[in-house]
Amino acid sequence: FRDFAERFGYADVLLLAPDTGRVLYSVRKNLDFAQRVTDGPFSRTGLAAVFRAADASGKAGRAGEVAHSDFAPYEPAGNAPRAFLATPVFDGGKGGKYAAVLAFSLPVAKLNSLMLSGGRFEAFGLGKTGETYLVGPDGLLRTSLRTSTDELDVLRDKVSTDAVRAALEGNTGQALTTDPRGRAVLAAWQPVQVLGTRWALVAQMESAEALAASAEVEGMTSAIGTRMA
Repeated sequence: FRDFAERFGYADVLLLAPDTGRVLYSVRKNLDFAQRVTDGPFSRTGLAAVFRAADASGKAGRAGEVAHSDFAPYEPAGNAPRAFLATPVFDGGKGGKYAAVLAFSLPVAKLNSLMLSGGRFEAFGLGKTGETYLVGPDGLLRTSLRTSTDELDVLRDKVSTDAVRAALEGNTGQALTTDPRGRAVLAAWQPVQVLGTRWALVAQMESAEALAASAEVEGMTSAIGTRMA
């Protein structure tokens, strides 16, 4: 389990007992280890929500069903944003006895690395000002903005731009608009389904930089046309 967590970037891997929701095993041994999630301080967490869904699947013999929760502050992780996935485990595989719930804790770091291109913005065509980010259905950032030096803006900063609103309404498009900082940008957006909910995916670049390449090409075309004439 430890190797699995480290190799795939999970914040934790846990096993929970049926009915009681007691954490029988945890890679990280955080404050939730050996605690119940069906009552007490952890009963309203994302871990508790996915446990209840996976426990119901296990009792009904539905192997392979996966429950998921959106990112939310998680106290055992120092209130860092965590999302959870969980599935029932059957002794002997499908058709066997329901034995436990297997849960995975997802950190923001993996999503941030993907959306921030590992910091290699220019190598991925984002230039000096381009960036991509995700916004949840509540309007809060699910990944950091390019100018952030940490993950503190995730689940803290609300984004209510035209691009985000359009994507959360299920629309795909692109336009010259303004970004969360009030800058003029060329933005493209689309809705994406993540963890059972609709998020907004936005890619943008300051309009001056985005249109510079177009102006350069236009200038070159004009020059070539003049020489040909």
